[in-house]
Amino acid sequence: MSIILAPGIMMAGAAAGAGTVGGLGYLFWKHLRWPLVGLFSRLVRDRALDQPRRRNIMDLVQDDPGIHLSGIAKTLHLGQGHALYHLGVLQREGFVFSVATPGLRCYFSSAKIDASKARRLALLRQEPLRRLHELVRASPGRPVAACAQALGVSGPRTSKLARTLESEGLLERRRQGRETLLFPAGDADARPTMRPWQSSSATAANPTSV
Repeated sequence: MSIILAPGIMMAGAAAGAGTVGGLGYLFWKHLRWPLVGLFSRLVRDRALDQPRRRNIMDLVQDDPGIHLSGIAKTLHLGQGHALYHLGVLQREGFVFSVATPGLRCYFSSAKIDASKARRLALLRQEPLRRLHELVRASPGRPVAACAQALGVSGPRTSKLARTLESEGLLERRRQGRETLLFPAGDADARPTMRPWQSSSATAANPTSV
């Protein structure tokens, strides 16, 4: 004896089966999608350094913290667009981060350096700031006017550079009478050195002091 099901019953059964499968699929996706997404993300991140040029860029950023795009491209003989693409991948995957300063974007290894130190290093990549910082470290207590003369820039420009370095904790400005003296940051006991910049013979022996 055979049983013939009405079309409506067959359709209802099919719909119920499909609903069961769909429900199981939903439960599977709901509970397992994030572990799967995480696994896929780790696989992508782990493979990001498989590309030889990308690995070279990563090594260069680790060896030279704060290197900028043009420096990377020049060192590795890459076009800047090509280098920027690989840096974008490394940044997206969390291997590097960048710090923007006026005129430069500097790159750092996420595993090697923290953001606050990276900001200071990025500023010192700019030649005028670096030269002033080195000058003050070599001659604590040098007046702004003397720094300007040594650097070959104007007094107002030097004052602006000093304020930038002071805002990042890289030097201190102290008033002494009508002069503003510059000192390395964090050296509360520092006193002005002998003033070789007032001696023409000292200046001739060491014209730049930087």
